[in-house]
Amino acid sequence: MDLKEPVTQLIVQFRIHGHGSIHDLDFRHHLEDELRAALHEHDLGMVDGGDIGSGSVNVFAIVDPHRWEAAWAAVRSKLIDLELLQRAVVARQVEDSEPEVLWPEAYGQDFRFWEEPHNYLA
Repeated sequence: MDLKEPVTQLIVQFRIHGHGSIHDLDFRHHLEDELRAALHEHDLGMVDGGDIGSGSVNVFAIVDPHRWEAAWAAVRSKLIDLELLQRAVVARQVEDSEPEVLWPEAYGQDFRFWEEPHNYLA
């Protein structure tokens, strides 16, 4: 990848309860390993880590901006193999732009990194 190109990132997200559990953290680490292998196999990018808390688990992958569709296909295939695709929200983010949801195809809302806080006083 040419580091002079705009950074293109795929974000794979799963909803969790609250800040998550040790099981959720283990899940994130396992998913990072699986996606790292899937991207590395075809030299499509690299997993850059992840985060957990505030209602979601996120895994971030920096991908070749010219081959992001192939990277998404590799990620999608791995999520299908792991029987996780139907639970995932996947987005693409270029540099500092707003993430564009790739999956589910008819998501119908903006991508969010965290759960909206509940207004218990309303």
